[in-house]
Amino acid sequence: MELNLNLKPMTLLTKYARNAFAEQMDRSKQGKERFGIINMSGLISLYPIPNVSNCSGTKKYEDTLIRTFEKSYFERNIDTLIVQPGPVETGLIDNLTIPGVSCLPEATVRGALGNLGLLNTCNGAT
Repeated sequence: MELNLNLKPMTLLTKYARNAFAEQMDRSKQGKERFGIINMSGLISLYPIPNVSNCSGTKKYEDTLIRTFEKSYFERNIDTLIVQPGPVETGLIDNLTIPGVSCLPEATVRGALGNLGLLNTCNGAT
C-alpha cells in the first residue's frame, strides 16, 4: 500500500510537472521564468523509525527522485525543494504534539515557500 500511496503519485506528478514546465518554458519568449517543485518528505527519510520501514524507505525514494530531477533540470530554471519536517500537527494521529518539535501545517508551508529557490532542503519551519 505505501508504494502506491507514496511512490506512484510522486513519480507521476514529477513527470507531469516536468513536462508542463518544459512546455511553458518553450512558449516563454524570454526564458527567464523560474518554476518550482516542492516535495513534502519527512525526517523519517533520514532517521528511520522501527516498525515503519516502508514509510522511511518510500520517503527516501522521494528525496532521491527530487535530487535526480534537480540535477537534470536545474539549468532549465526549475527549482526543487525537499521539505523534511518532524511531526506536523494535522490531527491525523491523536496526541502527536511534541513540544518544541512538532509544528503546525501553516508554518511548514510558509517556511517551504520562503525557502524555494534559496535552499534545496529545509524543515519547513525555518
